[in-house]
Amino acid sequence: MARIRTKVTWDYKKLQQRYTAVLTDVAEDLSPQLKLQFEKEVYAWKGPNFETRRKNGEVVTEPRNIVDTGALRDSQKWSIRKATTLLFSWGGGFVNYAGAVFFGVPYAGANGPGRDWVTPVLNAYPLGQRVATFWKKYAGG
Repeated sequence: MARIRTKVTWDYKKLQQRYTAVLTDVAEDLSPQLKLQFEKEVYAWKGPNFETRRKNGEVVTEPRNIVDTGALRDSQKWSIRKATTLLFSWGGGFVNYAGAVFFGVPYAGANGPGRDWVTPVLNAYPLGQRVATFWKKYAGG
């Protein structure tokens, strides 16, 4: 009786390049959605007996978006770490308040609530489906 054997191998560098390409596509797909979340008027924050004004003088009502100058939104960056991790970040330079907006901070005698602009986008994003689509895109080579 004949014995049949097979050996399965893969090119690690090609696999790593494919991971990186897929994560790049995911980043480019998610990036505008994350920026758009800043514009949505879904964020509540009422201060105790004071009026909130934007830098341009506009009085802010509730619910509100979280764009004042746009610097926080525009500070968004993404990078790929070790070919398998996609990292989005906000802040840096003169935009040193990303954590205060995201997590909340005491302000003028009130507890300013955190405004999480990331979780709603990630909860709505069909990650598995998009990764599968992008993975297939690079299947041929």
